[in-house]
Amino acid sequence: MDRLLAIAGFFKGLPLRLYLYLGLVVVALVAGWTLYHRIDAGGYDRCRNEVDVAAAKATKEDTDKYLAALAWGNQISAKLAEAQKQINSLRSAHVDYAYSIAGTCPGRLRYLHDAAASGTPLPEAAFGPLAAAQPIDADRVGRAIAENYANARECYAKLSAINEFYKKPENAGAFDDE
Repeated sequence: MDRLLAIAGFFKGLPLRLYLYLGLVVVALVAGWTLYHRIDAGGYDRCRNEVDVAAAKATKEDTDKYLAALAWGNQISAKLAEAQKQINSLRSAHVDYAYSIAGTCPGRLRYLHDAAASGTPLPEAAFGPLAAAQPIDADRVGRAIAENYANARECYAKLSAINEFYKKPENAGAFDDE
């Protein structure tokens, strides 16, 4: 308490003009700090706004590119769905026809079919005498042919759709992860 009285006593002898100057200095410091803070905050807000606008523009461009690629992909998907419907219809007709085939085929035909379907060389047994392989039902061969060609047409249609989609330069990498 004595200390406070000593400090108060120090100021008691000072003229009023000094108090006013001291008050003006404090007010000027507070006003300067407030002005600086407002200018700094305004500049930050303006800069932040410019960054947000640029980010929104880039996002819109990316979204537009994605939506265009998606629309193109949907068109191709519709074509692919139609091709799939036609392939399934043909497959059904071909398999029905295969069931109507009567008789047998040489057993060696099975070797040829299995090797061609798997993409492997013919086994040595395929070159042996005809009696080495049992005859197989013709309808089984017909079903295998119908199914294999239908599957091949289906794969071709899918590959064609993918190639058509990526022929457009703007779709190249459209759905790649970044």
